[in-house]
Amino acid sequence: MVFIDGQPATADTEEFKCDNLLVNIPDVGEPLSVSVSWRLLNEYSTYDPQPYFLSIDLIIKLNASDRGLLTVESIQQVGRTPIGALIQTLYTKGTLQFTELPVKVVLATRSGHLCRNDLLRSRMVHAEHVEDVVEFVIPSNGIQKAILPRGETSLPDLMAASPGAIVGKPSLDSHKDTFRALNQILHDRLSFNWLIPTKPVAKTVAVVGGRPMFDTKNMSWGSRGPFEAAQALGMSLIVLDYAGHFMDGEAYADLRDDFIAVDMTIDAGLPTRLAAAVHKCDIDAIVTFSDEYVIATAQTAALLGLATEPVDAVLRAHYKDKTRNVLKNASIPTLRLNNAAEGTESAVVQKIRCLNFPLIVKPCRGAASRGVKKVQDEISLQEALQSMEKSGLAKHGILIEPYVDGPEVDANFVMLDGQVLFVELTDDFPCNADAAEATVADDFRETIMLCPTALEYEEQEAIKISLGESLVSMGFRSGVFHVEARVQNSSKTYRKHGRVLDLQDTGEIPKQPVSIFLIEVNVRPPGLDCAFATLYTCGVDLCALHLLRAVEDFTRYQAIAQPFQCHSQYWCGNCQIPVGEDEIIVPEDFCQEILKRVPDIAPFVSRAEMFKHPGTVVSPVHGVEFLAYFLVFSRESRKQVLEWYERLLEVARYILGNQK
Repeated sequence: MVFIDGQPATADTEEFKCDNLLVNIPDVGEPLSVSVSWRLLNEYSTYDPQPYFLSIDLIIKLNASDRGLLTVESIQQVGRTPIGALIQTLYTKGTLQFTELPVKVVLATRSGHLCRNDLLRSRMVHAEHVEDVVEFVIPSNGIQKAILPRGETSLPDLMAASPGAIVGKPSLDSHKDTFRALNQILHDRLSFNWLIPTKPVAKTVAVVGGRPMFDTKNMSWGSRGPFEAAQALGMSLIVLDYAGHFMDGEAYADLRDDFIAVDMTIDAGLPTRLAAAVHKCDIDAIVTFSDEYVIATAQTAALLGLATEPVDAVLRAHYKDKTRNVLKNASIPTLRLNNAAEGTESAVVQKIRCLNFPLIVKPCRGAASRGVKKVQDEISLQEALQSMEKSGLAKHGILIEPYVDGPEVDANFVMLDGQVLFVELTDDFPCNADAAEATVADDFRETIMLCPTALEYEEQEAIKISLGESLVSMGFRSGVFHVEARVQNSSKTYRKHGRVLDLQDTGEIPKQPVSIFLIEVNVRPPGLDCAFATLYTCGVDLCALHLLRAVEDFTRYQAIAQPFQCHSQYWCGNCQIPVGEDEIIVPEDFCQEILKRVPDIAPFVSRAEMFKHPGTVVSPVHGVEFLAYFLVFSRESRKQVLEWYERLLEVARYILGNQK
């Protein structure tokens, strides 16, 4: 008799079959006897004759040690089959016990190869009712389409068409509810072409800039996201960076395939040095995930005849004055200075007086809002100019433009041949310098970035259209782009409700139509903390896409650009912990110490990492610097994420304040 939820099968569950299986487990004296109740969900229909997957529901439990009740004819030896591997994995992890365990096995409806080798694990990240993911070994010739039986068939035969299985959490009232929830999760996350027809060709990619090792003890290093993506895509990586970089040598040789020491000084000769470094290497592409090397990397790719977006377009994006020249906006006049001294010339002063304060003063080429100042009058403008000159940030020129009010958004675009495949919009919360009374001493240091956006649908569409058109007009066709913008005349504004600051309705009918002001374009994925937020929230791996665009593997590129059908599985806040004062000693286990003090929040922190190495003394660089970040998620509300952010920030300040 088949039992479901500990009860005899009913009319709802009578389609389950029951097998008794024997599985040999290493270091276990005798074969393991397991009972498996299973049913095949056949979802082929006239409405969907070719679904993206089929599935098998399994209910697995250990049999009692006395197998005398089982006849020899009733036992199958499953050996080295997917069902055998599944049972062995569950038993080894301690998941498989004498109680029923619900498992859903994914079946392929097409023959082919996985678009990435960790497909199930990457797409099931933080799935609400999934306890674990078990991935099966895929044959070199790929996965074969499931052949549905006309009559009797065996479970091992069916599972030969499976890339893996997901294990349900024991959190719902019945297995029936669990399987219903797991089925919805699969539809939400696997409803795209995750199998490609031909086996991907192994590629070798040179990565310019290995990024730092922030925390040796907790293995927090800046290239982790891109390197994990490369491994999942079957790519080999050669790192180009200074001699003595932490990846130079044997200690961390397992993180990359090769390391080449290069003089990374950012000057006109860097592209030539990079090209010479890889001249004898058989590379298929060269990329960077570091903002400071974007231009040199594009120039190197052009020298080597490798794929890249046009170098002129990259230059236009990463020099803010060039961006303004392309995206002319008559209502927002700008002024470029070669240096701070030019700002005191009478003709220039007259031009400045034609602009409306407050103004923004920023380096033409910069990053992380360093040196960006909001000025209220001519005196503070001159102060900002002198500060920029003194800090060396004015060497590429200075841009002066009106301060544009309105909610700020970060937009991650994935494009192919000028068409948008994916867009994610994140609310970038106000900084100190956004305050109406802000002075030149205030900065644009980020606080929290929260996705998905709370802007109205019409405003979201306006952002997507406007910024997408801007990217094309700047000369871009394909790739991953991180764009920052403001929404003028929005129906939303930031207001406090209790302790929480968030977007609220203005309560007024806008007098002017919504207008999108592009702040800057970055020809790369966002900061890697933000890239993890996108991966976890939407299921889209921007680092993997950046690599695939570089090698021009557009088949996998289009597949991996597909978000969850719900687009965002929860609200996710990227909570930044700033370096608030000079000469702060970075605490040991800083992130872990914070989480110990907020045990109710800790389960909802998907990632927490340092930006600075423990034990070092740090100060804000040009007013902007961060110690760490926390990715915090909630399925309940945005408000909950924002409340948790305030508590994390409060605890961080307490820890830093008590170490003096």
